[in-house]
Amino acid sequence: MERFEHGGDVYDIPGIKYDFSISCNPLGIPGPVKEALCSSTDLYSRYPDTRCRKLRRSISGYLGVPEDMILCGNGSADLINRICACFRPEKGLVTAPSFSDYQRCIELYGGKVDEYPLHEDDNFRVRPDILDRITDETDIVFLCTPNNPTGQLIDHGLLCEISARCEERGALFVLDECFLPFTSGRSMLDVVEDFSHTIILRAFTKLYSMAGIRLGHIVGDPDVLSRISPYGGEWSVSIPAQVCGIRALELEPGWTRATAGYVSREARRMSVSLKKLGLVVYPPAANYILVKSPVPLAAPLRERGILVRDCSNFTGLDNHFIRIGLLDEAADGILIDAIKEILDGNK
Repeated sequence: MERFEHGGDVYDIPGIKYDFSISCNPLGIPGPVKEALCSSTDLYSRYPDTRCRKLRRSISGYLGVPEDMILCGNGSADLINRICACFRPEKGLVTAPSFSDYQRCIELYGGKVDEYPLHEDDNFRVRPDILDRITDETDIVFLCTPNNPTGQLIDHGLLCEISARCEERGALFVLDECFLPFTSGRSMLDVVEDFSHTIILRAFTKLYSMAGIRLGHIVGDPDVLSRISPYGGEWSVSIPAQVCGIRALELEPGWTRATAGYVSREARRMSVSLKKLGLVVYPPAANYILVKSPVPLAAPLRERGILVRDCSNFTGLDNHFIRIGLLDEAADGILIDAIKEILDGNK
């Protein structure tokens, strides 16, 4: 696999019936969001509001942060790129394994990456010794909670210590919380105003299954956001995206509660089923599960029309690791049966 290849690329792979390689909400796009998208077509001939005023008001009301602390973009990938384009970090700290776009964007703008290793025998936990890796030479720190692909939450107290250390060292701390709403983890939103060097990254992609619509936002110090904003396209957030985002937030908190409940139950059920097959299952906090198999599974599953995330291009993992994004119970059962067939054939 290419170093920065992602899941969800089904376009060159014929015959895929089930895509477990992405980690969107298994409940799908909310019905009212689909209705809003289809009923607002008369608006789509206009240019979008470049400031996303109505959308930012909605996000502000839901998250409880001031509007001027919110910057919207064309998904989280757009915002990660803008951050690195703006600050051009010479040295960035990331965990390994983690979402590859952090490293890709740091290196794209001329920086070098310091990888903090997560250890398999410690369930890929981020430990307090990460603080020692934040030095005067560190320009930016990217962390994800729960981490992708390992699914492990980072302790809230440690995150506060990391924010304080970045403040002391003058480093920008970007905390990716895109998967946090699937979990019982605590957000940093309630303390972000205390740390001018901390930015929180969130997206509608995962929770509302809007990957193709492209909508994300960052929360942080208004002066920092005003520096980042110009590095995006002039109309980077389309009217359809803004319409969908506003309608999605009107469904809260019910949508997030229903999602978290379903994901918790299905993740437990799938973990039990996978362990019964003899696989190593790392405790999931979100809507995806990291699994280690005695034999590579990605290729034989693909031959059966099933796509999972081959983790061989993550630092510290190999082709014995796959990440499974939860779908509905019936599809998840088909995956279990296919894995069993592959494992039985290798005995």
